[in-house]
Amino acid sequence: MINNTLFENDTSSTGSGEFQMQWNMSDNVFANNVVYAGPHCLISLTKTEVKENQPPALIDHNLYYCAGGAEASTWAEVSGTIKGFKTYVKSTGNDQHSRFLDPKFVDAAGHNFHLQSGSPALAAATVDELPTGDLDLDDSPRINSGRIDLGCYQRQERSCTIQK
Repeated sequence: MINNTLFENDTSSTGSGEFQMQWNMSDNVFANNVVYAGPHCLISLTKTEVKENQPPALIDHNLYYCAGGAEASTWAEVSGTIKGFKTYVKSTGNDQHSRFLDPKFVDAAGHNFHLQSGSPALAAATVDELPTGDLDLDDSPRINSGRIDLGCYQRQERSCTIQK
């Protein structure tokens, strides 16, 4: 899963979180995503055992957020529940280059997940050995000035011509 925007996915309060990793996973990638959790601040649910030297997924270069803040975030693992973003990163080794900040959507309540100027998701994605695709969800070029944004939309630089 690369360059996705996940927004309040656990609307039925099933305890599923924003994304799940199920049984017998290996060699998957979860990167360059914006994950905006709902009121329970449950980010992920992992139902797969992590085998030594074979993690279920490479998880890094993401932006996480919930209104409760980084310390309120919850990460449900097979071995137990982890509270807090920093604790999750330290105990799992995942998301070493990820951050926990408001992505600054244009209008989250109105489901406009384009990024405002000043968003921490702008030009924050990695392109190292990842298939980024040519176009974003708007069919706009994915790479802009050699940089890629986190999430499903690439902010397009707008130039302005002054007429005299």
